[in-house]
Amino acid sequence: MRFDALAGRYDAILTPAANGPAPVGLAYAGDPIFNGMWTLLHVPCLTMPARVDAGAMPIGLQLIGPRFGDARLLGVAETIAPAI
Repeated sequence: MRFDALAGRYDAILTPAANGPAPVGLAYAGDPIFNGMWTLLHVPCLTMPARVDAGAMPIGLQLIGPRFGDARLLGVAETIAPAI
């Protein structure tokens, strides 16, 4: 798979998690548009809060790894979390 060859060269790929901050309330979880591609590729991805907007809602970043690279991706997230 081409993505495996590309992703395997990096510790992680950093992408937006959503097209804006988290919505207020529990009625709507937000638009999952940025997750579909990673699900289709069967690769691990995780979202972590990076900052908050003016309304105190989190804005997330998404880390992507190669297939079967779950443990490595969690290690990358643990390493960069203090900086984010």
